[in-house]
Amino acid sequence: MGPACVGRHVSQLALAWLLTRGEHIVPIPGTRSPKRIKENAGAADLTLTDTDLKTIDENLPQGGFGARYTEGHVPTWI
Repeated sequence: MGPACVGRHVSQLALAWLLTRGEHIVPIPGTRSPKRIKENAGAADLTLTDTDLKTIDENLPQGGFGARYTEGHVPTWI
């Protein structure tokens, strides 16, 4: 990853990546504290280079993995 990514939070990298997906994608991050709001907003100032995006695509070819909730704890949406 490029120098702009060093010292960044994973959430910032994820949001910055989403912002590269096109104008039709609008990330809506959740948060529980003012500290996290500021952290998430920092993603807008992060510019991922073509090399950064290639590295991400090579390491996460499906965009990511894993479930948000563990088995048995998936909420039921009404």
